Amino acid sequence: MLSGEICRNDSGGGKRCNGYFSKWRSNGLFDSILDALHLRLDQEGKIDWDLWCIDGTSIRGTLGPPPARQKSTTMHPEEPTDHGLGRSRGGFGSKFHILVDGNGTPLEAEVTAGQVHDSQQLEPVLKKARVKRKRGRPKSRPKQLAGDKAYSSETIRSFLKDRGVEPIIPHKDNEKARHDPNVKFDKETYKRRSIVEQVIGWLKECRRIGTRFEKLAINFLAMVKLAMIKRTLRLVFSNRA
Repeated sequence: MLSGEICRNDSGGGKRCNGYFSKWRSNGLFDSILDALHLRLDQEGKIDWDLWCIDGTSIRGTLGPPPARQKSTTMHPEEPTDHGLGRSRGGFGSKFHILVDGNGTPLEAEVTAGQVHDSQQLEPVLKKARVKRKRGRPKSRPKQLAGDKAYSSETIRSFLKDRGVEPIIPHKDNEKARHDPNVKFDKETYKRRSIVEQVIGWLKECRRIGTRFEKLAINFLAMVKLAMIKRTLRLVFSNRA
């Protein structure tokens, strides 16, 4: 478990570990670490600005009693009222929606209830994605964005085109463009979308990501960010002994 690695050598036990975790989450430490790692990868030319990929995945949640809504939202204003938990065809749990570059670098993520459709999170996740630079404004727009049919809608395509991003999204069978010979679809580039599924599979090998144990959505998202850091560190030092 990710947090267990922090606790093993901590004589204070689980309570102290949880205290550190909550402190680091609330002061934005995990986001700061990711920003620093992204900056380093970008300086080394390891961020793929040609293609980014997005996808969502269901996470089974434990059936423990959720915290009182009024108390938790008062103490944590950023906590959603549903705590990112709901029922879908996959059962009771959550979803995390993740954005990666073409090299498999996790860039941004968001947590929602399990019944939330993937397409509803493309815009929020993409707007949050920022790769900071030592000089100038953060960079946030790839040339292309790949997603599966769940993201096929005119609203999403227009949003991406307005931002100067080419959508690599196949049309659904019931869309006219699917059967229009004049509409071109880049199948070769779309094949690279599998990288986001590989990253999701890697992240879900972490026990605290494969099953949600955290009662608060903000804590589960922090766990996802911690796993993203672990994945990104492997990429940063992939060419080093």
